[in-house]
Amino acid sequence: MEAVLPSDVAPGQELRLVVLPAQGIPPPEPIPAVVVSAPPGADGLRAAARHGRIAVPPELAATAATAIAEGRITVLIGSTR
Repeated sequence: MEAVLPSDVAPGQELRLVVLPAQGIPPPEPIPAVVVSAPPGADGLRAAARHGRIAVPPELAATAATAIAEGRITVLIGSTR
């Protein structure tokens, strides 16, 4: 699925999708994800934030997709070291 990702992510990097609460619904635990394709910027440079592709566990895909569509996702990136 696609999500707006920070500019400094790389394919294979682990992420956590933090789902912000919807009205009257408590948020779930952060969703583990992996970057499938990083967001390219103009002229091959990376932009501040662009859409990239991520993979999430199948059992959490519906939750992630709904939250992404509603703009209720914050992306936490893991270390590349």
